[in-house]
Amino acid sequence: MLTFIGYIIQLMIKPQRGWEDLAKADFSARRLLVSGLIPLILLTAAVSFVRISYFSDYTWVDALQDAVINAVTFFGTYFIATFLLSLRLPYMQTEPGDSAENNNKVDIFSAGIVGILLLITLVSNLIPLDISLLQYLPLYSAYVIWKGAPYLGIAKENIGQFMIIAVASLIIPVYALGYFFHLFT
Repeated sequence: MLTFIGYIIQLMIKPQRGWEDLAKADFSARRLLVSGLIPLILLTAAVSFVRISYFSDYTWVDALQDAVINAVTFFGTYFIATFLLSLRLPYMQTEPGDSAENNNKVDIFSAGIVGILLLITLVSNLIPLDISLLQYLPLYSAYVIWKGAPYLGIAKENIGQFMIIAVASLIIPVYALGYFFHLFT
């Protein structure tokens, strides 16, 4: 998990270099999911309980609901993104590659962006203040997505279409699913 977090931090600090390093690394999507993304999802969900010590009106039930909502939201976003990006990727690439290689790249790409969103949520749960900057940091992930287009081999003329699909499948589901699940709490 620490290696995965290291790559995510590198993606946040220097996105282009981070995607280049991920391209050089020999990751299998399954290994990345099992040893990186799922533990980070569980850690982010568990950190929801820290807020009990900060806010007097925040109860154990609220923390449990937030933990489950966070876990389901980010896990669901990962699968929505991999599905939608896998469908459209061959039509946006300069040279469509092997489907197994494309699927592996899409899985790593989706895990990286969801990982960034997870780290932002993790930090916002750990800080007892409501810092408005943290609410806008997910927009920075759109920049990281844009810098990740060469990693997936997206043709320059398809960057706009790629950005629309990637943002719609990676950033919007986090907010939409979170909002939807919070309607029931």
